[in-house]
Amino acid sequence: MLSLAGGARELGAGVPGIVQPAPAIVVPTPPTLRATDSADKHLLLLARAYEGAVHHVYGVRAWAFRSQRCVPAESKFASMLRAARTWCIEHDVSPVRWCLFAVQRWQATHEGAAAKKPPPVGFVFAPHLMQACLAWVQHDAPSMGGLRVRGPSAQGFFSRQTRYVNLLRSTCAPAEAMHRVWGSAAEWHEALASAQDECVRLMEDLRERIANGEWVWREPLRVTVQADGSIKWR
Repeated sequence: MLSLAGGARELGAGVPGIVQPAPAIVVPTPPTLRATDSADKHLLLLARAYEGAVHHVYGVRAWAFRSQRCVPAESKFASMLRAARTWCIEHDVSPVRWCLFAVQRWQATHEGAAAKKPPPVGFVFAPHLMQACLAWVQHDAPSMGGLRVRGPSAQGFFSRQTRYVNLLRSTCAPAEAMHRVWGSAAEWHEALASAQDECVRLMEDLRERIANGEWVWREPLRVTVQADGSIKWR
């Protein structure tokens, strides 16, 4: 989902009057497993969801899979992950949502030293836990996604547009406000187009990262665009 500015009303000589919110991307909700992906890709996404949830809740890296220097399908947890894959597909449950719930449940139901350490893989993907908590995850789990994020171009446009709108609200004439903030209507349209193009690039990059199992459901989520055009999220 992409939120872009639009519907601006022109007030003579191409001067925008009432403008819509500046361009931004909206972080998608965690996806379910796609039928077009292979079984091995599904196991990888389950492993990445576990790692992402551990890091999100505990702030530490989980090495249950990476330390073995093998893909999850070849790990000692492969049979458990296959069972979890089947469960996620049958019940249309996102691995990210499930793993976050399971990690938080571990933290909430353990005390002392145990609560300070992330849960083992065997707890997160335990079949009895998954079945017992299915209804809660499907219907009562907190929503994820929906965070609005702006890249540098969109943020720059937002800052200048805010100043422009404030001038309009102070009864400043649109042409005068345009001159003071943007210089010209042409520059306003150019900046808007640049911000919209940036949003399209960022959304494509974010969706690709999500498809590869990267955890992006954190606040604040910030993005920078390097001089070489590469995109970094943090």
